[in-house]
Amino acid sequence: MALVSFKYWDDCVDPHDLEAVWVDPVVRAEWLNAGETKGSKVHLSRDPDGQPYLTQTEMKAVTGIIVRRHFLSQIDSDMLCAIAELESDRQLLATQFNKKSKEITMGIMQILPKTADWLVSDLGYRTYEVATDSKLLYKPFVNVYLGAAYLKWLSNYEQKERSEEFTVRAYKGVLRRQLISPLCHFGEAISLSKRPYHRGKSLMSILCPLQHLLLEFLKRKVQSIQLGTLELVQKTWKKCGIIPA
Repeated sequence: MALVSFKYWDDCVDPHDLEAVWVDPVVRAEWLNAGETKGSKVHLSRDPDGQPYLTQTEMKAVTGIIVRRHFLSQIDSDMLCAIAELESDRQLLATQFNKKSKEITMGIMQILPKTADWLVSDLGYRTYEVATDSKLLYKPFVNVYLGAAYLKWLSNYEQKERSEEFTVRAYKGVLRRQLISPLCHFGEAISLSKRPYHRGKSLMSILCPLQHLLLEFLKRKVQSIQLGTLELVQKTWKKCGIIPA
């Protein structure tokens, strides 16, 4: 697969999508404080290895835009943020190779190219076309849009309304295996994400808001989650040195 490189938001986001991100007051303040100027190219944040990623603020804005446009009252944007944190650390160019299946997952939401093709060709999610070039999956709006579409499909798997816990487990590819829900790994995902945060901040400096977001997602949104699973999440966080409020 050919190499992909993004330096600016303008390299990976359509103009109307970039304008929508600028409209978000929290992102706008973050960008202006970082010295970005509306009308000029906006720099992507980079980790110590030079990989571009979305800040927590930017990720929340992108998921919010996608949900409001295409999945209002159908998909929880907090769920999208949590999955992106766990799957890719919000890295735009994240790629994972499954040695067993010989398949590659791509982008923020770690989408399989064949899943993307199926969502577009069979289910009609054509707002962003990817059939001609799988590398388009690295673009944040494309990836989050298709990730949300897949979550929506999973939420009604086999024509049955499914819980959020089931949906997240299914997203991780464990529909037919009895495994501990990947939700229990949120604490581990946070503890491993100690790279310098956006604009010179440490991710640990915004740990409390992120921790609160994930815990509230578990408590409020996953109505069917078992108490034992929630306790397991909290125990995992404690092992990582993270004590939920």
